[in-house]
Amino acid sequence: MSSTTGGLSAGSIASNVGEMVPPSPASLIESLRSLGYTPETAVADVLDNSIAAGATHIGIKFDWQGADSTLTIIDNGRGMTLATLLEALRLGSRPTDGVRRPDDLGRFGLGLKTATFSQCRQLTVWSKVAGGEVVGRCWDLDHVATTGHWQLLHPPAGDALETQLRYLDSGTIVQWKRMDRFVGPGVNPDKAHFQSTATRVSQHLALVFHRYLSTEGNSRLKISVNDRPLEGFDPFLSGNLQTGNYSPERHLNGSLTVRPFILPPVDDLPEKLRDAAAGPLGWEAHQGYFVYRNRRLLVPGGWLGLSKVNPAFNRVRIQLDLNTSADSDWQVDVLKSRATAPRTVREFLDHIGSRVRALATQNHHVGHSPHKAGEASTFEPVWLTQPENARRPFLLNRAHPVLAQALNPATLEDAKVLLNLLMGLIEETAPMGGWNAAEASAVPPMQIGAGQEEMAANLRSIFAILVSAGRTTDEARAFLRSAEPYNQYPQLIDQL
Repeated sequence: MSSTTGGLSAGSIASNVGEMVPPSPASLIESLRSLGYTPETAVADVLDNSIAAGATHIGIKFDWQGADSTLTIIDNGRGMTLATLLEALRLGSRPTDGVRRPDDLGRFGLGLKTATFSQCRQLTVWSKVAGGEVVGRCWDLDHVATTGHWQLLHPPAGDALETQLRYLDSGTIVQWKRMDRFVGPGVNPDKAHFQSTATRVSQHLALVFHRYLSTEGNSRLKISVNDRPLEGFDPFLSGNLQTGNYSPERHLNGSLTVRPFILPPVDDLPEKLRDAAAGPLGWEAHQGYFVYRNRRLLVPGGWLGLSKVNPAFNRVRIQLDLNTSADSDWQVDVLKSRATAPRTVREFLDHIGSRVRALATQNHHVGHSPHKAGEASTFEPVWLTQPENARRPFLLNRAHPVLAQALNPATLEDAKVLLNLLMGLIEETAPMGGWNAAEASAVPPMQIGAGQEEMAANLRSIFAILVSAGRTTDEARAFLRSAEPYNQYPQLIDQL
């Protein structure tokens, strides 16, 4: 029996081949220009290529010249040969399922082209590899539409950008011209619109690439805008001593890492930081999950459909780090500005989100125990959530102070006290909805029923045991501030 493909026998495929129906360049161009890029996301997409090329400095120049205004991006990355440049300018220059470097920031091989086409009608790229010659090519959308051919042009010889690149060991220059969607709506260029757009782009880049602009991972990247250094905007205020900065939790063999932060109350922030801390889009837009891939921000807030925006949660910002291999599962889009949490992690994220939102809505400073700037103040829940297919979806947290001390009591009397405290914790915080993680969608570990007097007595007991075991009073108080459910009673802890 002959093999078949799509219902046709292999031997008959050739005889069934029909006509070639290539897309109309003019129509396809306009479709590509309407993918939904904003100027901010378009420029960020171009910078991804510079970072992937190993650039340590990226210079961005907004030059207002009315209808002839330009945007120029120059980097000192590895550069490209002519063959590599031609491939980079090809639409869909890589298979989406091809092997990619772990630090790759690309996705579909469209970013440089579609991002550019969304904002202008002419893209010129000059590039140079170490020891090589400067090469350049140009996409002119009007030329493509007129001729009906996907044909690159040679930029003019002696171009000022070509000359500038000759003085670099290696690098790439990208220039946008005929910026019809950047200089303002309609046919009349608007300088104020151009300048305000440039400001929004700068703010967006400071947020999207803030982890590259910091010292995280020994990053050495510098970005300048119109010759002024760009400072990264850390949405987590992780250097602030009052920020609740909790230890990371990993899921799915480490392919997803989650780190919660609870920002200080607005009134406790220095006046000059209050407005900036809200972020470019404001407090409500930035509450929730910040999704990163290779430290590059994809989604700057929101609850991924797991909760609704609520002013009470404005201080909650949760960092999610994905591996490049997770693109498909998370449905990362062409614009690299949207992602969807897959079913396999939604319960895990919902549990963490519920826990941190509950902490943030308490009327006190969460994570206020003394610690150095940037140092994690470990949050110790009673229960740990395990992967969806684990035999035991919930495990008691052996690092919790009551359980940790109960495993090694100093005296028999301490053991009795700790056992009683532990039984109370289990009764109050046991995951509801059964022991099946899929059914326990709402784990309420923060809903503790102990009254103030009972909790004060419990705190005094565990505090005395911790101190007798060798902790200082400050260390014992700090430990209790980080442990569920005691972290909800900071005033009682302060009285110990």
